[in-house]
Amino acid sequence: MNGPLSQSIPVFFLVPVLLASAVGGRGAGVLVSCAALPVWDWFFIQPLYTVTIASPRDVTTLVVFLVAALLVGQLSTVARRRTEEALRRAASTEALYELSMALIAGRNQDMVLPVLTQRLREAFDLQASAVLLPTPDGTGWRTVASAGKLPADLRIEMSRSLAATVGQVQRRGVRTGLRTARPGSE
Repeated sequence: MNGPLSQSIPVFFLVPVLLASAVGGRGAGVLVSCAALPVWDWFFIQPLYTVTIASPRDVTTLVVFLVAALLVGQLSTVARRRTEEALRRAASTEALYELSMALIAGRNQDMVLPVLTQRLREAFDLQASAVLLPTPDGTGWRTVASAGKLPADLRIEMSRSLAATVGQVQRRGVRTGLRTARPGSE
């Protein structure tokens, strides 16, 4: 095909390659670029209606399409991850802000803690969460609010080892880690 736009036609095929890469990632961009080159060759390179990817120009075009697809796909993947991370941070910051405002406001804890426990569970994408307070006599612990389904071995009222760990933390003032519940141990 000869004419004023004949040398620019590959640029028009680059648009779907870039869009596919931006929306679908690297794989989609590579797929569209591999499909664009034969279509371009079929309709716009002499002899028409045959695929003859033999000239160095055609191979160079395919390489450019693939490189553009990979770069845009990688950039869109990184941008997507950063957006998700920023949204998670915003949700956790919002949950912590709500918690601090509710605690500062000094509302009735029986009303505030269940709502905040649920909000924290959602913000941090937890299976369950709970707030523990010492018993009135100070000899043990009790769950005052919970959200989600706590496994039995992580319920303070049912687990002596958990109660001992929490008591140890209170006495020593040292943080400790609790093991995560095994799948199916509920």
